[in-house]
Amino acid sequence: MYDQIVFVSEFGYRVSKEKEDLVITYANGTETRYQLRDIKGVYLAGEGRISKAIMLELVERDIDVVLLSKSGNPLIYLIPTWTKPKIWKLWEKQLNLNQRKKIALARRFVLNSIRAKADVLTQLIRNRKKSNPSVADILTSYRNRIRGIEKKIKFLKGDYEELRKHFMGLEGFSARLYFESLKYVIPEDIGFKGLRTRNPPEDLFNAAISFGYGYLRYFVEKEFWLNGINPYYGLLHGEADKIKPFLTFDMMEGFRHWFIDWVVISLVTKSVLKASKHIKKVKDGVHLNKSGVKILMQKLHEEKINKFQKMISKEVESFLNFMIVEK
Repeated sequence: MYDQIVFVSEFGYRVSKEKEDLVITYANGTETRYQLRDIKGVYLAGEGRISKAIMLELVERDIDVVLLSKSGNPLIYLIPTWTKPKIWKLWEKQLNLNQRKKIALARRFVLNSIRAKADVLTQLIRNRKKSNPSVADILTSYRNRIRGIEKKIKFLKGDYEELRKHFMGLEGFSARLYFESLKYVIPEDIGFKGLRTRNPPEDLFNAAISFGYGYLRYFVEKEFWLNGINPYYGLLHGEADKIKPFLTFDMMEGFRHWFIDWVVISLVTKSVLKASKHIKKVKDGVHLNKSGVKILMQKLHEEKINKFQKMISKEVESFLNFMIVEK
């Protein structure tokens, strides 16, 4: 199997190498072997041991190495210093973007987000036009309201900070409509109530998309670092008292619904992911369990990752070109 994902969530694992195999040895003494030539990424969510020499070899082979939190957010990822981006000059340009460029980029991010929500609903409507016309009609109503928000955003005027706050308010409203509409699609036994819940998620659907968003965040943030762009200088998202990769969140808006939500919707509606089998309870909520994570990661990788990696790279390149053009 080429472009294989290695995901380890157990406690007490050890990562080693024997000839051309990567070996994962677990606390109970069992092991799993992967051919290095087939591996695309190594994602470590548990606690264990991996040596500097192995991490270096993985990076040299262009294999992603990422340490994840239990909810799927990337804590650490390895990026080689030999990429040598012109960091300081680019960061200076980011900090000194003029109002026109800031407004244009913020508007682009929020429009990408809203269009993605509407497009996902459009596809769900098509799939249910004949099989469940009443649900298709409900989804159409929600989709049209979201399209209305898109039209409003296109023509808003004002200064950057005023518009940014307005954009975020409208994006938040579109998100509430979007998730509310999905309760007519997600099976009742999933426990989804039409709300986006997190920290921790309250149901299987929210747990799966939260983990998926963390996975997507890695790909977006990696592209920024590799291109010398600081992901902490947000243009749409941003809170004065917090330091987070807000530009990553900005860029993710246009991808997460098609890249993550669509796959998760398919998995839960086809009962591939089940609340009875694929969640573990945590305080005040749930997370995906080991088997749930493996199903989601494999499905994302099989169906979407190559296509979306190229799309993300292209979008980051477009952002960079727009930022450095002296106009």
